[in-house]
Amino acid sequence: MKTYSLVAFSKRCPFQAEVQLEKEKGILRLQYTLTGPLAELELPDRKKPERTDELWKSTCFELFLQDNQQKTSYLEWNFSPSGDFAHYAFKDYRKADKPDPDGTAVQHCKWKKTEKLELFLDLDISAFQNSGFGNLSIVLLDKKGKLEYFALSHPEEKADFHNFSEFQKLY
Repeated sequence: MKTYSLVAFSKRCPFQAEVQLEKEKGILRLQYTLTGPLAELELPDRKKPERTDELWKSTCFELFLQDNQQKTSYLEWNFSPSGDFAHYAFKDYRKADKPDPDGTAVQHCKWKKTEKLELFLDLDISAFQNSGFGNLSIVLLDKKGKLEYFALSHPEEKADFHNFSEFQKLY
């Protein structure tokens, strides 16, 4: 597995985040790990998972993958510690094509919270012709209502996970 250290947007963020990733036979396996003072975070209670929009307004872990054929199209997945999730297809920068596009399926999704918060995820991406370029990100909501953002990089003045300049070769 390849390990990526995610960068906090804020210089004074007390959390650290990394993602381990590997692709094998059309399955993308990811392990997100967040460490730090978890008691400061607003974490939702676990519930029966359902598709939910606007998960980025609270704590969620995200994945973006760029299309191989059309360089401006990409997919996005969001996963909340509650178990809720979202999946979108974009035809261009922030131009949503449709939610829940066909051809991709979550094979396994498990959250674990001890002294760290972890997400174990297997995605079947075999039907999606992707380039291996993408972005890994985390949004955190603390108990004071402040959002913090993690990604592979933050080249702009504002955190923007959809920005292709933040995409890197993941596999």
